[in-house]
Amino acid sequence: MIKVLIGKNKRALELKEYHNFEWLNEVEVFAIFNQQDSGNISFGVISNGERFFIKYAGARNLEYMGDVQAAIERLKKAEEVYKQIVHPNLTRFLSAFQIEQGFGLKFKWVNGECMHNHWDFTPFEKYNSPHSPFVKLRNLPLQERISILTKIYEFATFVEVKGFVMVDFYDGSILYDFKNGELYICDFVI
Repeated sequence: MIKVLIGKNKRALELKEYHNFEWLNEVEVFAIFNQQDSGNISFGVISNGERFFIKYAGARNLEYMGDVQAAIERLKKAEEVYKQIVHPNLTRFLSAFQIEQGFGLKFKWVNGECMHNHWDFTPFEKYNSPHSPFVKLRNLPLQERISILTKIYEFATFVEVKGFVMVDFYDGSILYDFKNGELYICDFVI
């Protein structure tokens, strides 16, 4: 394991092997999501005062056991899907970028808590801690939970009408903004 400092604020990122992240030198990195088994590493960044979400493939994080090039190809295919699937409950895709060692997708940042944030909660805590987003969602009033479920079904129907089928859709694909009562779908595999 090695540590790489990224962003103009020099956040530490742990990787299996060195990877050049100079492309992040001009932005502030305020969040790192590097415990994904998909081969992607994601970042919350601030550029020109705006927040963005970057999903990147090309570096070997600590969890990914597969081929890095395969992760890059999957993310490139995801770009085509994100171009076709535009929905109010889906995080808004903005652009894609290719660098020598990898490929990334840029999204508008949304406020919300992930329903399966295994980086903050053990499996026991996820289902039992009052601070767990999963528990907080479960404790919402029935009508609000029905509204959330309805939005998820509407999104799945929209995706199907576009000619795609959602697979591997799970609670880690769902963000919920408890303050504003807004649902976002941040990831889905087609």
